[in-house]
Amino acid sequence: MFKTIMVPLDGSPLAEHALPQAVELARKFGAELVLVRAFDPLSNASLVYGVGAAGPVAPYALEETTKARKDEAEKYLEGMVAALRSEEVSVTSRVLEGPIVEELASASHELPSALVVLTSRGRSGLKRVVLGSVTDALLRRVEVPVLVVPNRPDQNGRQTGPPERSNG
Repeated sequence: MFKTIMVPLDGSPLAEHALPQAVELARKFGAELVLVRAFDPLSNASLVYGVGAAGPVAPYALEETTKARKDEAEKYLEGMVAALRSEEVSVTSRVLEGPIVEELASASHELPSALVVLTSRGRSGLKRVVLGSVTDALLRRVEVPVLVVPNRPDQNGRQTGPPERSNG
């Protein structure tokens, strides 16, 4: 049914809570896990407007910051892929650069027979309006099935955790 299962990760343990369910589904369907981490190089308003805390920001500063964020995302995903190798599923990773929701939606459409598995932060009310929700926005943008793993303990009262990370 599903050939690929995309799991957006932002580096937080909360986002990693989607991994046990994604691994289980990958096993069941014989699907490839695709771990993605998206970042928007222009998400820092001070860089967008060219003014940092200490004054104007040189163009090379944006390039250096973008490279550093990309390197960090690649290293993080490499660790996650290594941690999942023992799960006996095919795992790859992708770093996406640009507006986060748009990049995630585009990636989900490019993957064959995809399912997106991610967690929700569980914000509601004013916090959700002010802070926005990648999960909500993604649900409105994608044309593939999405499984949202709730941000709460399972029916046995246990919080399912992320895999152990490999530092090598």
